[in-house]
Amino acid sequence: MRSLVAIFLDLGAVALCYVVAVLVRVGGRLEQMEIDDATAIAGMAAVVQVAGNSLLQVYRPTWPERPRSLVLLVIPAISVGALLATFNVLRPSHPIPYAAIPTAVLLSVAAELVLHTRPRWGLIVRAVFSRRARNNQPLPLAKLPNLANIQLRPDQPIREAIAIIERDVSRIALITDGSGYLLGVATDGDIRRAILAGLDLAGPISAAMIRTPVTAMADASDDTVRELMQRHAVRQIPLLDADGRVVQIRLLDGTPDKPEGLCPVLIMAGGLGTRLGELTRQVPKPLMRIAGRPILEMLIRDLSQQGFRDISLAVNYKADLIEEHFGDGSRFGVRITYLREHTPLGTAGAIRLPAANFGGEFIVTNADLLTRVNFRELLSFHRRQQHEFTIAVIESTLQLRYGLIEAEQGRVTAIREKPALRHFVNAGIYVLEPDLIEMIPENIHFNMDELIAAALQRQVFVGCFPIHEYWTDVGEPEDLRRAEEDFTTNLTQLGR
Repeated sequence: MRSLVAIFLDLGAVALCYVVAVLVRVGGRLEQMEIDDATAIAGMAAVVQVAGNSLLQVYRPTWPERPRSLVLLVIPAISVGALLATFNVLRPSHPIPYAAIPTAVLLSVAAELVLHTRPRWGLIVRAVFSRRARNNQPLPLAKLPNLANIQLRPDQPIREAIAIIERDVSRIALITDGSGYLLGVATDGDIRRAILAGLDLAGPISAAMIRTPVTAMADASDDTVRELMQRHAVRQIPLLDADGRVVQIRLLDGTPDKPEGLCPVLIMAGGLGTRLGELTRQVPKPLMRIAGRPILEMLIRDLSQQGFRDISLAVNYKADLIEEHFGDGSRFGVRITYLREHTPLGTAGAIRLPAANFGGEFIVTNADLLTRVNFRELLSFHRRQQHEFTIAVIESTLQLRYGLIEAEQGRVTAIREKPALRHFVNAGIYVLEPDLIEMIPENIHFNMDELIAAALQRQVFVGCFPIHEYWTDVGEPEDLRRAEEDFTTNLTQLGR
């Protein structure tokens, strides 16, 4: 349905642009315009242009996956303009004058760009104004890290780059040769995009690094470095000598002790925990203990350590016990508000409760997760990629027990013996823009998968954020036992 609406809007917009272009050409004097012929040709031009768009799969529900895909709209528009110019050559009558064709092409492309970005208008406006606000403020530069701690050789594994990024304040890995010559850089976002591209974390960092990073000369002034950071939207700039060797790095001051710019977090803690059976008869699942501490408390403490301060808990089953344990959140360094579900509203329904007053983007996470995910990086990734809806995902490998047959039209083309199939699964953590709230019905059980489907249907820009940190959900008794065993080795930093 959404695709049909987009097609009809494009048809009307393109035809109107051609009529307007002719009117501009004749100075608005209708008596100099062959109205019937011009209107008919404008309609045919619109049909051909929309058909070209369709061949380029412009009307898929998920299009455009990325902003640069919008450039495809130019191809059919220019092709139609060329066809009309050829038509004018072959016919003595010119209902669409030569001079009106370039104007019509430009107008039609502009109109289609506006129409195809309409779900993102709010996001674009917020991004423009927030960037202007940031540009009006001086960028503070942070303390300098020890270069020896953040350098890697190009053949070292991606996992080692992750370790550097996670432990060092610079949040960057510099890939250099033996003499210190800079070959590339890798940030958290680069690593996660590499995971989405299917790279193995055991593979060399050279496959994931950025080979043409933003750099400055060693003698560059602070003002020059700040201007480069603003222009290229980066937080780290290596300083090089005349031979291209790294001599220092400058960082934008954005260390974890500064919570400015962080969004609210909504934690879904209202589930019944039925898969845990008798274990949740007296205690709600979020208060189930791992190594002596409630699961939800670990999550809240971790969010607090990362600088998040405003937390909402959607509660239903045994809500009194949860409220009694966490109170207003002050002893955990956060402010907690409670969203009461009078009936279970699913994994997304509580977002629409009247008390869920989110003025901007916000994070949603399930309460039954044990994870070391960097929520700051999740939020930053969401903003940099200009997603409207970001889904955190984890990579899962399914080892098939049998050989996989590949066939076409009944003929076997290949066999893969017991292959391991890699895929991404939903991790139960999301970032949403406030416009998505209107897609959620009021006071009705509504799950996050339904919201994702609705967002895709409306051509919302839905992206994914791969988690390479520790993650497990606690939905079954076996999950509890495994989490207890993993705690000492994988979660020693969680809930400090």
